[in-house]
Amino acid sequence: MIKDIALHLSADTKHEAAANYAVSVADAFGAHLAAITFAYEPVSLVTLMGGVPPADFTNSQRALAEEAAKAAIPSLARRRGGLGSPLTCGSR
Repeated sequence: MIKDIALHLSADTKHEAAANYAVSVADAFGAHLAAITFAYEPVSLVTLMGGVPPADFTNSQRALAEEAAKAAIPSLARRRGGLGSPLTCGSR
């Protein structure tokens, strides 16, 4: 019997199949679903070539990544709906 499922929740909506599958398996087994999404640090070509990108560019890219990661959580909660098994979400 499956009691706990860990899910890497993608901030990209093109990769919702894994989340949908995890929700359906958690529902079928009454399992706890723990989801985490990550806001990745931006990498620019300037950095790879030894330069330093402007701080405002880095900060704006970081903010966009954080927003996308946080937006993925309510999306999963809506898909989860009123299902009986518990859901835990977090972003890093």
